Amino acid sequence: MPRPEAFSAHIPSYRRLMDELGMGYLCHGPREGDPNDIRSLETRYLPKLKKVLSLMPKLDMRCLTIHLWMDPRFVTEDAILYKAGFLKRVVKRAGDNGITLCIENLSETADHLCGAFAAVPHLHMTLDLGHAQLLCRQNTSHELIDRCFDRNRHVHMHDTRRGDSPKDDLHLWWTLKPYFAD
Repeated sequence: MPRPEAFSAHIPSYRRLMDELGMGYLCHGPREGDPNDIRSLETRYLPKLKKVLSLMPKLDMRCLTIHLWMDPRFVTEDAILYKAGFLKRVVKRAGDNGITLCIENLSETADHLCGAFAAVPHLHMTLDLGHAQLLCRQNTSHELIDRCFDRNRHVHMHDTRRGDSPKDDLHLWWTLKPYFAD
């Protein structure tokens, strides 16, 4: 839900698909914005998350994945400390609505996320295997699985060509066609 304010108009269509196909939905929240702008977290991001949390029950969504960058190579210590308190508030609001809140790894290592998990006991993780290849020398997914497995609730699988920038998060196209060829 990158733009939750515009999403409500589409709920009847999503509900119809849900009923016709017997499927359910998970929710991916809006973008954080500047990861070091604490004021923006409160004035822009939090209102969007509150709107998302109010819309999710209309489609029986019970899992919300958010990006909240916690990597100290790119995010100030003050912002990371602030985000721990921010996450506590959002996790509580989500939990009050029967929703599990998951933070998705961006470029964080297990050390970075374990700190957030220690500070916010009911916070969970969406493991993004493509992100685990970005901005690092070695894929971090193995360590995230080893150390944070009990927090994982969802996995995103996509390909990248590695890289040194968030712009390298390519979500490369692939097909199963060769596996199902005649």
